Amino acid sequence: VAAPTTNYLYDGANVIREQRTGSPTVGYLTGGVDEIFARQIGTSTTAYLTDGLGSTVGLVDSTGAVATKYSYGPFGTTSTEGAADANPFQLTGREHDETGLYHYRARYYSPELSRFLSEDPLGVSSGDPNLYAYVANSPTNGTDPSGLCATGGQGLALLADDFQIFGTWMGQMNDLHVQFASGAISPHEYAAAVGTAAHAAINQVSISVAMICGPLLAGAFGIGPSPAAGGAGGFVDPADVRFTQSDISQTFRDGRSVSDLASGLKSGAIDPASVPPIRLVERDGALFSLDNRRLVAFGEAGVEVPYRMATPDEIRRQLTSKMTTKTNGRSIQLRFW
Repeated sequence: VAAPTTNYLYDGANVIREQRTGSPTVGYLTGGVDEIFARQIGTSTTAYLTDGLGSTVGLVDSTGAVATKYSYGPFGTTSTEGAADANPFQLTGREHDETGLYHYRARYYSPELSRFLSEDPLGVSSGDPNLYAYVANSPTNGTDPSGLCATGGQGLALLADDFQIFGTWMGQMNDLHVQFASGAISPHEYAAAVGTAAHAAINQVSISVAMICGPLLAGAFGIGPSPAAGGAGGFVDPADVRFTQSDISQTFRDGRSVSDLASGLKSGAIDPASVPPIRLVERDGALFSLDNRRLVAFGEAGVEVPYRMATPDEIRRQLTSKMTTKTNGRSIQLRFW
């Protein structure tokens, strides 16, 4: 006897309709990624109750009663109470399959093992040396809808432009999952294709994500595509860049002062292109500099400053210690001692 076939219709990253051979069509009302509000089967509607991580904690029937309840251990082991229900969307709104695993698009996650079953396709560039860790081993503080980057507790948001990239990438992940499940591609081919698709998506988004978990999918905040992390950037108006520190010494390590550099730039004695580029980080829609003295000097000279985007390693090592601004980077004080 042939096994029934289930077809899925997606709206971006979310399933909104499923049709299984010989069964009624199931429709879902969804919001953001993995955010499910309601399910409709025929004329019967079920509402979803969720917690702060988006995990389903209850299914409410048409009478308003909570028919099924879910509870979770820290890493997602699940217990149910009440009426049996075939609802697959449980931990963080992801699909719980018959094997007990969750499909987080790029990778499968095991609540029993408290980790992913395969390495992060981005390798060490993800920013976490543990390539199997789920949400940096802090599962009660965030989620990982892509299987590539922890979100939520650290404030990473996917906005309008990213949803288009995110949705395209998720569609590719779903297609690869179908091919892998059907045996059309081998595990090695599946892993390689996932990595290729992930790196292609990285090249389309801004550097914002590197502040949190490496160069992954993250907020493009309306300032246009950013150059690759660590690569050549170009020149930018100093007025469009903010400071990370509240105050700085006026003297560079080589003994020159900020005023010396500003004067040389203004008079033309110093070629702007000969000055090492400032390293930029994108944060909440603004560009911040990790090299504040050079930014001050170019601002005083009224000359565009060379820049490049900071690498994930530079961000991890320096951003936290340097982010001391009390004016959201709009001003900085020079110390003359």
